[in-house]
Amino acid sequence: MFVKNYEHLMQLAKEKESITIAVAAAEDLGELQVVEEATKQNLAKFVLVGDEAKIKQIIKENKMEIDSPIVATNSLEESAAKAVELVRSGDAQTVMKGMLHTRIIMRAVLNKEKGLNVGKPVTAASMMEKIDGDGFLLMTDPAIAIAPDLNTKKGMIENAVSIARGLGVEKPNVACVCAQELVNPAMADTLDAAILSKMADRGQIANCVVDGPLAFDNAYLESAAKAKGINSPVAGKTDIMMFSDIDVANSVVKTVRYIGGYELITATVGTKVPIILSSRAGTLRPRLLTVALTAYLI
Repeated sequence: MFVKNYEHLMQLAKEKESITIAVAAAEDLGELQVVEEATKQNLAKFVLVGDEAKIKQIIKENKMEIDSPIVATNSLEESAAKAVELVRSGDAQTVMKGMLHTRIIMRAVLNKEKGLNVGKPVTAASMMEKIDGDGFLLMTDPAIAIAPDLNTKKGMIENAVSIARGLGVEKPNVACVCAQELVNPAMADTLDAAILSKMADRGQIANCVVDGPLAFDNAYLESAAKAKGINSPVAGKTDIMMFSDIDVANSVVKTVRYIGGYELITATVGTKVPIILSSRAGTLRPRLLTVALTAYLI
């Protein structure tokens, strides 16, 4: 099923059988608002893991309609570990970060013995509705891979491709975005982009078309590529942009969001199941969309 836009995604997620999400450190009003609304909209069911007294107090004081089961824990680390344990036991299908730092939940998720690690790079991809047509543009990695090496970049592409294919794009077009579109030995990222492109040609990266290096303008606009004499199967038809490091990706994503005014959500993949690492500062709608995306992909 090709997913056209956010509203279509919400509709499809609601039509699926509800998954159960374990919320690690659920003692937070913002998290509980997501739980309440997502439950009402039939996006998912929840298990609340954390400080039981605080969770119940927040629910009572705000007159919230939440009857999700609560698993009491005594620390943030215990909450993270317990949420992951619920997924491993089959009592939940994924975890959602609550009122705790990302490094705490990721430590539990990536625990070699008790986590959800499958030996792949764990990366994030932000996505927005395409401006000039149906579908989504994914951008990776604005949140996790700080200074990715070639193998991690390969994982970033493969993870983003898994999301795109989950959203109905059979063979996504991937642009390896650099500061320029020519291979320059003095710019290591352009070398990586060229290698990744050839790896895809040889089948080492499957189910996608990869091209690079491409500058942002000629990855996004076919006219910009033509103006520079670039013949690319990806230019102007990009489904995924892979950026060279977290600084670039994070800056682009936040520019698109705060200056461009576009709605973005982020998926985190590379583990046994997609996990939810929404920002606690985020508003309700993008956090609900992230729940819908994760529920749909599982």
